[in-house]
Formats: sequence, structure tokens, C-alpha cells
Amino acid sequence: MTSKTHNIFVSYAHNDNKWDDENVHKLIDSLRNALKVISRNKFLFFIDVEQTEWGEIWRKVIEKNLNEATFMVAFMSPSYFGSSECYKEWMQFRSLEKSYNVSNLILPIYYRKDVEFDQYISSEHDVVDSNPMLGDLAQRQFYDMRGMHPFSVENPKSKSTIEELAGRIERRSSQVSLVFEDSFTSVARSKPISPEDLKGKLDPKVEVSIVSKFHSLTNTQKIILKTAYERPLGGEITIDSLKGMVLIEDFSDMSDDEFFYRVKDLAHQELLELTSTGVKRTSVCIIKDVQIAMHRNKLIKS
Repeated sequence: MTSKTHNIFVSYAHNDNKWDDENVHKLIDSLRNALKVISRNKFLFFIDVEQTEWGEIWRKVIEKNLNEATFMVAFMSPSYFGSSECYKEWMQFRSLEKSYNVSNLILPIYYRKDVEFDQYISSEHDVVDSNPMLGDLAQRQFYDMRGMHPFSVENPKSKSTIEELAGRIERRSSQVSLVFEDSFTSVARSKPISPEDLKGKLDPKVEVSIVSKFHSLTNTQKIILKTAYERPLGGEITIDSLKGMVLIEDFSDMSDDEFFYRVKDLAHQELLELTSTGVKRTSVCIIKDVQIAMHRNKLIKS
């Protein structure tokens, strides 16, 4: 039986981990060990320890491993709901879910009691909250780990809980794996541009026109364009996936329609191409001449 690699991104509030004497990190270490016992597959946990360029790191891992199961484990708490970084991570994975038309790429863990969240789910959503995570969470099944403070693997109850959660992660990974494999094989991907292509000939007038168009763009459009062309795999990508990879402060608050309008404008300027690969699945494709011009003029990273 061939083993598979599953990427698991851990989203948590650093305040929780510090207050509980590294409790979140201890839980993840225990989950790693439990999964080695119950599964033949390989599980890679990506966890932000030093908060150094974290957003960029895990987005690159997602992009590099599109054909591997990838989902997020989120430790919910008052600190989590109040964190702009945690919110951003949640919404990025929500965008990834939309791009694959699934709803199982986030596994919520109720880590510490939050009064407002309890009121929200008990009021049948009559309570209006400014945090859209709550509405999203109300539609999901979450694993309750409240009371696991402090955590000790020597505690029989703690060990049993870890084994149960590891089993859920194993089952979720199997489900997500099918989603990624199907999407990777069914969605057409254009051939990435090679280093040889970048050395090719380009009409000087075309190059000047492309560079001029780039400099006339808004800052937001420049970032969108650079993100599309700097992706390691190149080729075709859904608009929702592209939105999830764009690194703009508070960018997750931009509506899907507004983001689509901005990308569509780039296509009208012939800086990107849009293709339809299915119902509600519009994809973005890079253009060779634009790639060459942007590369030569150092508008994107090599």
C-alpha cells in the first residue's frame, strides 16, 4: 500500500500557547506521535513558532503541493477570534475551499471557552457579529478540547483524546486527498514558462507597452499580477485560489465580486487571460510575453 503525504497547517493564537506553557505545541507533538502509530501515511505539520514571514511560507507550501492533501487545524478561543492574523489564515483557507468547491479544508478545535461564540451558536444565529468566522463556524462540526489545560500525555484522559483527534485527522486527510487528486487531474494547467523562454525574443514595442501598463496599475492590481506570475508552478489557477494567495493587508475583507472585477480589468488590458473550466470556476492563465517583459524589467521575482 503506497503511503501519502498530508500537509496540515496549524492556526492558533500565540497568547493561548504562551499562557498555557506551550500547551498548543505539546498537543501538536502528541498528535504527530499518535499519527505515526495509527497511520501509514506521512503527516507534515506546519506551525508558526517565530511568526517570521509565516503567511508567505505556508502559501508557498500550498502552491508547491497542490496535488497533496492540505488542510488547516484551527484552535478556537477568545484570543483566536480577536486575532487579525488568525482571521486572515481562516479566510485564506476558506477561499481555498471555494476554489475546490468543498467545505472540509478547515478542522476547528474548540480550545478555550468563548462566551460570545457560545451565545451565537445557541441563539440560532440571531446574534449579529462582525466576525464572519462565527457564521462559517456555525455550519461546521468542531472538536471540543476545552478543559485540556494543562495538557499531559501521561494523563489517560488526555492520551485518549489525542488518539481520537488523531483518528479524525487521519479520516479528514483521506477525504481531502481525494479532493486534491481529482482537482489536480481534472483542471487543465498550461505549461509553465521555462528559463529558455525568458531568454526568447520579444518585440521592443510590445515590451514597452506591457511595462507601461504595469506602471499605470493600482497598487492592488500590481500585487495581484505579481502574485499570478511569481507562482512556482506557473500555468493556470482558479480565481479563488489566486485570491487566497495574494499578500495584501486585510485583503480577505475584499468581496469575491470586487476581486473578480480587478482581475477582469487585468485581462482587458491583456496582462492576464481568463478561461472557464466549469460551472462557477473561472481560471487565470499567464501570458508568455507579459511574463518575459516583467521578468526582464525586474517587475517580478525570478
